[in-house]
Amino acid sequence: DFKNPAIAVAGFAERAKRLIATGADQAKDLEKLGRYLDIIGRESARMQDIALTIGNEGRKEVVDLGRTARKRFLLNKEVIARSQRKNITVESLGGEEGLSVLCPLYSLERVLDNLLNNATKAIPAEGGRLTMLCFQEERMAGVTVRHTGLIPADQFEQIH
Repeated sequence: DFKNPAIAVAGFAERAKRLIATGADQAKDLEKLGRYLDIIGRESARMQDIALTIGNEGRKEVVDLGRTARKRFLLNKEVIARSQRKNITVESLGGEEGLSVLCPLYSLERVLDNLLNNATKAIPAEGGRLTMLCFQEERMAGVTVRHTGLIPADQFEQIH
């Protein structure tokens, strides 16, 4: 559980240090630095939530599914942009905010991170597309993550 947020904190802290060391365009770099620090703060708080709930079910709270999914999607998009995977088109198809769900926030974030990470890994080396959509269907809220890759046959049976 600590792996994903710890990697994000370390990665964005390193980017912030490099940005400060280069001392390029002040206004542009301050905006980037602010984004990096926001991510570091959120992911650090997430690690704290995980640590506090070890051994427990987790503190359930009312969470805005659309807003939470968008934040995780944007973080995944930033990671893809910084990776060696240059031929991936990442697009949020939008979705509804105000989709309230009752769950531990860190658990929802973990599920979303795993879905996005697995979908990204399934996209072939030559590139492809990753999309996400949040929706409401009757009294249920949902998230759809789609990608243009394939799941290898030997791994497909693991998800049944």
